[in-house]
Amino acid sequence: MNQGQSSSETTRSRPWRAMLLGAYAVALALSVWGYYYRLDQYPPYMDYDSATIGIFVNNLTFHGDVDYFFDQPMMSEDHYRMWWAAQFLPAAVVLSSLQRILHIAPDRVGELLAAATMVFGLLGCGLAAAIARRRAGFGLVEALFIVAFCATLPPFLLYLRTEVPHFLYSFCMLWLAVYLIVRFLESMAARWLFGLAAAGALYALLPYQPIVWLPIVGLWLTLQRGLVASVLRSRSTTITVAAVAGLALFATVQYTVATHYDDSYPQWRAKVSRFMDVRAKFALSRDNASLAGLADKAAQLAHQHFFFRHDELGDETREDDLWTLPQPHVVWLLLLPLGLLGLWRGLRDRDPTAHVFASVMAAGYLLAFTVSTAEGRYLLGVVPCYAYFVCAGVHHLVTSRAARTGVLGAVLLASSANTFVLVRGQYETHMKKTWEEMAGMRETLALIRDRYGDHSRDDAVVYLAWPRDSYESWLYLEMLGNMQVAVFKPADLGAEFASGERLFSVVEFGKQRALDGWRSYGFEVFGQVVDDATGRQFYVLTKLNPSLPGMLRRDSPAES
Repeated sequence: MNQGQSSSETTRSRPWRAMLLGAYAVALALSVWGYYYRLDQYPPYMDYDSATIGIFVNNLTFHGDVDYFFDQPMMSEDHYRMWWAAQFLPAAVVLSSLQRILHIAPDRVGELLAAATMVFGLLGCGLAAAIARRRAGFGLVEALFIVAFCATLPPFLLYLRTEVPHFLYSFCMLWLAVYLIVRFLESMAARWLFGLAAAGALYALLPYQPIVWLPIVGLWLTLQRGLVASVLRSRSTTITVAAVAGLALFATVQYTVATHYDDSYPQWRAKVSRFMDVRAKFALSRDNASLAGLADKAAQLAHQHFFFRHDELGDETREDDLWTLPQPHVVWLLLLPLGLLGLWRGLRDRDPTAHVFASVMAAGYLLAFTVSTAEGRYLLGVVPCYAYFVCAGVHHLVTSRAARTGVLGAVLLASSANTFVLVRGQYETHMKKTWEEMAGMRETLALIRDRYGDHSRDDAVVYLAWPRDSYESWLYLEMLGNMQVAVFKPADLGAEFASGERLFSVVEFGKQRALDGWRSYGFEVFGQVVDDATGRQFYVLTKLNPSLPGMLRRDSPAES
């Protein structure tokens, strides 16, 4: 009788479980909206450093030289990007190869960067989820929660959507290395150690601040599991061989790429060293380690990861508008106690998986509060830790597996809805307003290329009067056009342009006075364009410069 009753109850519960899993699947799909929402509106959400990377990739693909547009620097920003091109060269080789294979046009290179960013982000979250599944009681539902919840958190999502592949490459390689450390400590198998050496070599080819977390994480986990003596006794030789193999892989790839694409290895190495010297003062420097700066670092961390307020702290060379929401994320703040519960219970119970995520978070915070800064891009790797501890908190409070699935789904829906509202509100409005002065770039350059031919040949220069006179505008123009662009103003029309060069200008619909002004200089309208992202319309004008001798070099505007 009892068996029949139990079987009947199980049969009745199956439709509910199926419905619950179906609802959870819907919650997952809605939570990862950031991976696909309005990706066609390119490039208003693209960071200008990503535009620089787009130039590197286009340069390598179409000119065979990663720093082609920066090899004759005229200002400090050009020098910096020439050095950066050398540092980014190993990644540029891979991206350029993909661009050739997929036949991606230069003005769509940003979409290649976006795809790479998405892949690295998804892989990194997947690796963190694979580690989480090693906890007793965690299955596919929990693993998918971690991937999806990361996509709802602004400290991760806003970097994912702004096409910064080097940030997300670091994120991916960090979690790959942590996964390999965990598997090695569990099995002591040499294959995981050699995999870790290879991952470390590939990470070091394009290093970023979180690479320094790995020794801290490895030492923490080895001590926590009481394996120090065992590792040293049974695996010291294997560790040495794996380290040598990793160094050999790193040196071979680096030397091969440098000598093939630069004049010599020493010359390439010198440029990389200059770049690393410039960036070190923000990423890793003893100058950042001071008691006086702790309050500012705590405020910056709170603003970047929890309360989302704009500030002037940290790296003063750039603003964080792209990566900071204009107001707090209420659902995330309400979930913080749940995450703290998961953290406390995991450490109290000496759960090995909880220690993995705690060690990563502790390493990131330790560096941020000592020799580094609490910039969101450096702390990107701690976001899966937040997701894990929120999930663990739900596990401690809700014992029924079916009910737990429902609660996790509700958390995903609430968090993703809150993020969507915030992104669609002031954040998106601000991004579009910021892009207004650069709207129509891609369409204008495509029209010039279609009407007057490809200017991407080595000696070609496009003389273009652009409404916004800034270094960032020039970066976007050169990336989208894959041309040497000389930006000029009406006052420059008396300068010496090359004989026979065609000059171009852009005027928005409705600005009749500006249109008449350019016509008074002899310009004529030859086309109209509509900016895909904003819907704004522009006239494109041109004038053939008939007889002036000489050449106007690219006029790099002052740094903004």
